[in-house]
Amino acid sequence: MSVAFNEGIELFNRGLYWEAHEAWEWLWRIETTPERKLFLQGLIQLAAALHHLFEKQHPEPAKRLLDRALSKLDQLPATYDGLDLLRARADARASLHALQLGDPAERFTLQPFRTGV
Repeated sequence: MSVAFNEGIELFNRGLYWEAHEAWEWLWRIETTPERKLFLQGLIQLAAALHHLFEKQHPEPAKRLLDRALSKLDQLPATYDGLDLLRARADARASLHALQLGDPAERFTLQPFRTGV
């Protein structure tokens, strides 16, 4: 994991979703590996969705972006680049489901994958 990638995770987990989006977008632009590019794009869309939801109070774009993020992250294994994607996908799905029902979504963080926990 690169410094910029870790910085994006830290920003995301502090609720600075747009800043996380920007940190990862730089990496996405220079990435050449298709799977990693897909992973980064999923994280970028996830961060953008939560930015729309919590900072801009725009649930409709947030729903679309959550759906797009999940379509990418669902193509990856349960853990990727040290992140627990299984949990991230479940949290994103819970947020999307809440929004589809008209309920408020809750903030969540990206968790490192821990073996044996």
